[in-house]
Amino acid sequence: MIKKHSCVLLIGNNEELNKKAIGYLRKYFIIKGIIDFNKQDISEAEVADLGPDYVFNFLSDKILKGTLLRFRNINFHPAPPEWPGRGSASLALFNGDKYYGASAHIMDLSVDAGKILMVERFPVLRGESCGSVFDRGMDACLGLFKEAIKYIAKHDRLPVPCGQDWKREPMTKKKFQEWLILDPGNKKEFIKKVKAARHSKFPGPYVVVHGYKFGLITDKK
Repeated sequence: MIKKHSCVLLIGNNEELNKKAIGYLRKYFIIKGIIDFNKQDISEAEVADLGPDYVFNFLSDKILKGTLLRFRNINFHPAPPEWPGRGSASLALFNGDKYYGASAHIMDLSVDAGKILMVERFPVLRGESCGSVFDRGMDACLGLFKEAIKYIAKHDRLPVPCGQDWKREPMTKKKFQEWLILDPGNKKEFIKKVKAARHSKFPGPYVVVHGYKFGLITDKK
């Protein structure tokens, strides 16, 4: 019988994927805490005091400052190594990438910079939107999560780094917001960026006129 090790799970706001991840995790691990830093008034130090064997960050936006990084850990990033940081689906579509995916990597003090353990890729389909690519990247994270959890439960160690490296510096939230600004004078890029960045759940892209920012409106008929 496989011995169950303990863990803490950090989660984001996708309730459906959270439920699936938690259900799978319970098969193999003793969960000492399920933490949503956006909803819970709790510090990293308090979470660390739970003394887990592992820390798993499943689609949480929390950037760890160090206390939890001393534990064996994995972050599941809903984008391939080509796109660390924010806005990955939009940037991939704007760049014309033929493939997208998800990455599982060790967390360190720098965002999306730790050793990459696993990568899952899938083809970007013709006519896909930012929303559909983003959602498929999230689903790919769940696949990597299950693969990693099963491996760790069996071997009591992190998977060996897969040999793939991050391809650029992470896109910060601030820089991505700047990227979302449209240039009305460049029609081709304007339309291309609107198609790549428009998302039903997230604001942008924008036009800035006389210091005022204007977003897009979707007319529902």
